[in-house]
Amino acid sequence: MQSVKKALHIRSKSKAEPQPSTSEADARASIDSEVAAMNPAERDAYIKDLEEAEKTGAPKKGSFLDKLIERGNKKTEEQLAREAREREAKEGVIH
Repeated sequence: MQSVKKALHIRSKSKAEPQPSTSEADARASIDSEVAAMNPAERDAYIKDLEEAEKTGAPKKGSFLDKLIERGNKKTEEQLAREAREREAKEGVIH
């Protein structure tokens, strides 16, 4: 069986090592370089926010996820206000 695998250039599962994803490595390097480029006060504030987010389980303030949640909440609030105005207008027409 080993000779067949060798002939077909198939690696043995026991010897196979997981290859790190280049996109994950690139993303990590990007984050590290951004943190390194911050001045000490910004870096301390960033790390404090990150630690607080990890403790509470909430997204980091100003993160992409946090911005998406805020945007969704704003749209929902606007939609609810619009629906309430429409309901009031319909009730005003009926009475």
